[in-house]
Parts: sequence; structure tokens; C-alpha cells
Amino acid sequence: MILFRANSTSSIYVRLLFSMVALCLLITFGSCSDDDAPAEITPNPDSEIYFTGSLDFTSDSGEAILSFTTNKDWSIDVSQSGGDVSWCTVFPNKGKAGESQVSVRVARNEGVDDRNVVLNLTAGDLTKSIVVTQKQKDAITLTTAKFEVDKNGGEIQVEVKANVSYEVVIPEQYQSWIREGSGSGQIIMGDKGHNQMHEPATRTDMDRTVRKFYISKSEEYDKREGEIIFRSGELEEVLKVYQTGGGILLLTKNEYTVSDKGEQIVVELNSNFDFDVKMPQVDWITTTATRSVSSHTLYYTIAPNGTYGKREAEIIYYDRNDKSVADTLKIIQVQKDAIMLSQKEYSVGMEGGTIRIEIKANVAYETFIPEQYRGWIHKGTSTRGLSTSNLSFIIDKNNEYNKREGEIIFQNGKQKEVLKVCQAERAFLNLIKNEYTISDEGGRIAVELNSNFDFDVRMPQVDWITVTTTRSVSTHTLYYMIAPNEAYNKREAKIIYCI
Repeated sequence: MILFRANSTSSIYVRLLFSMVALCLLITFGSCSDDDAPAEITPNPDSEIYFTGSLDFTSDSGEAILSFTTNKDWSIDVSQSGGDVSWCTVFPNKGKAGESQVSVRVARNEGVDDRNVVLNLTAGDLTKSIVVTQKQKDAITLTTAKFEVDKNGGEIQVEVKANVSYEVVIPEQYQSWIREGSGSGQIIMGDKGHNQMHEPATRTDMDRTVRKFYISKSEEYDKREGEIIFRSGELEEVLKVYQTGGGILLLTKNEYTVSDKGEQIVVELNSNFDFDVKMPQVDWITTTATRSVSSHTLYYTIAPNGTYGKREAEIIYYDRNDKSVADTLKIIQVQKDAIMLSQKEYSVGMEGGTIRIEIKANVAYETFIPEQYRGWIHKGTSTRGLSTSNLSFIIDKNNEYNKREGEIIFQNGKQKEVLKVCQAERAFLNLIKNEYTISDEGGRIAVELNSNFDFDVRMPQVDWITVTTTRSVSTHTLYYMIAPNEAYNKREAKIIYCI
């Protein structure tokens, strides 16, 4: 022990010194006690939800106040997570122990995805995190803003990306030619790569769906425009549909066949424009109307066909502004039916033989031999060309003493041609008496002869027989004068009768 001794004045100073030392020690020990207390961050009631949940902002810019109390100095910073965090700022970013307020500000979110950052509030060795979330900008985007479709129509497909639920609206004035097709609205993989089929309506990435629409064939001459609207509240995207028009020209019947007698035909034609008519350069078709609009009924008069060949002509209906839009009416008039024979009668000798006939016909026909002639007229070979036929018929020998006639008929319906076949009879020549003996005084003899043919008489080359008739028909009596025989020898001569 050290013992200090002092006088009274010194004692006062000593006591004062001890008091000061004790005070310093007390302050020192008190300070050490505060530094050793655990750090605390206590959110004020109005900010407690930010600490337990999150601090949420809409897509617009905004500001929120964090209120809290700490028992130590504090600091706050925006976590650098590798992305852009410049859109979120805090002020002030540090302070003393006690009650404090921090302003959290976010810029407008122009993206189609929501975003978030983490604020780290640190006091001493204690850190609390506050998640700041900002909603995405609601969006519906289309892979194309328009479709151009030809007049024949068809299916179009558009891919829709959206982070909101939406409806498809086809305005009433376009519903007659635009309609949503089957299988439309199928969801495909989201932009993040996961299947969005069962995700809620509000998403952090864009859904992709394929929408299909059917465009009807246009019957309008001019181009037409339509719209398909994809709408979510006040947000909407419009898909424009442009369909080309074009002339429609349609004959209900493109070919008419008219008889050779002629007639009036009625032609019906539909068109969505004024059309022109090109008539053929023929005189057998006449019309009273060459131009009309919309639905048409046109009348044409076809004159009788007096020729033996069919004839054809075309009437062309067309758009003067587009010659490719046209339709053609074909008129076919059949020929005057005819079967023509090279000759209408054939004469055949009694020996018979083959006759050949050239037939010109513009119709199909049948060859017919009546039954009563089939015993001696028969069909032979035939050849046929494009419109000419060569037929042969075999005629048997006529063993009768009378001539005979037959027919060959060529017929097509009411059209008929008859070929007449005449065959000579069997020749007959008979002298009643074949020999005459005359006295030397001469005289006249009468020769009787029967024949069914004309015959010739061949007189002998003598001058003592003369005849007054050398030709006759049927039953004959011929007279000959025999001159006197002044010679001492008999004489003979022959008269020959031949067919």
C-alpha cells in the first residue's frame, strides 16, 4: 500500500483529481456498454409491410418512403445483381442511429417484363433486405401489322406476344369475310422458354400464341380492307387485312349445241363489273344485247344451217381493264344431216358381179337390204374414210328370163337414201325354123324369131339375099328376098342372130 499524505489544500486538489478520474472511468465504461449492444433495425408501422413483403411499384415512375429506427449508424445500397439497377435510387443512403426516413424512387418501366432489385439496409452487423418490384409495361405485340391476301382468300396466321390477357375482336362490318379459324389461340413456349399454358394472366414474360383467321374469297371488284383487334382494356393492337379485288365473270354454261334448224339460246352470266362482248365474225349469230351489268340474261338467235358441215363460233366476254378476266361461250351448230350416193342406180348384167358405191355422209347410218332382195344382193367389203365410205355389193347371176330390180337402203333415223339395182334378164333367142330351102326362082321367106333382148343380125356377104329389117324386139317376123339362082350349082348362106 502507498500512503499519501497532504495538507488540507492539497487534499482538496487530490479529491478533485479523484472525482475527475472516476467520471472519466464511468464515461468510458458506459461507452463500452453501448458499443457492445446488439444492432437493431425497427421498421415504423407504415413501412413494416415493405420489410416483410416487398415494395411494389406500377410501371409508371414513383416514390415511396421507408421509415425505421436503428440503434446504430446505418447505410443503404442497391444490390448490384448484374443487371441494370439505375432505374431505382435511394436518398439518403446513410445516417445516424435513431429514427430515419429513406426515399426510394423508380423510373418508368418501358419494358414488357417486370423488374426488381434488392435494397440492403445495414446497421452495425445487421442487414435487412427490402425487395423493390416494378410491374412491366402492359403489351400486346404482333409479328406483323398487316396481311395482304389475294382475291381467292385463304388462311392467315399471326403470332401474338402478350403479357396480359386479351380478347380478339373482329368488327361487325368485317365479319362477313373475316372469321377466326379452328385451332386458333394455341399457346406456344413463352419467351423465357417455359411452357406458359398454366401460368396466371399476369406474367413476367410474354406469352406467344398463334392466331388463325380465314379470309373468304372476294367477289368485289375493288380492293377491300378489314381489321382484327387484339384488346386488353385500353390497350389494343390492330392487324390490318388487305384483300385484292378483281373482276368476276362467270357463264353458267360455256357451250351450247344447236340443231341445224336453228333456234334462240338464252345465256346467263354473272359479273361484278361492266363487261365488253366480242362477237364472232359470222352472219349466222345475231344478238339484241351486247352489254349488261351484274346478273345478266342474254339472247342469241342462231340461223338454220343449210350446209353439210357443222359450224362453230365463240363469243368472248371480258373486262376492258384486265383482259385476263374473261369467259368464252362456244356455240356449235350441227350440220344438215345428209347421206349422199355417188349414183343412185346401178345396172348389172345377167351374169351379176360386184358393184362399188361411194357414200358421203355426215351422220352415222345403217345399210339395209330389204328381205325380198337378199336372195341375190349381198354385202361385200367396205372401207371408211373421214366422211366418205366405199361399199361393195355382190350381185348374183340372173337365171331368169325376166329382168329384176332391187334396193339397198342407207338410213339414219328419218334420213334415208335408196340405191336402185337393176339386173338384166337371162338372154333368150329362138328361131322357129332354122333352115329354109328355096327354089332356083328365088322368092321371099318369112323368118319367125322369139327373143327377150334386142338382137343384131349379121348378114352373109352375098348379094342374093336382102333384108328389109335387121333389128327387132320380142317376137319377130323378118322377111328376106331370095334372088333367082341362075347358076348351075346350089348355093347356101347363113344369117346369124346374136344378142
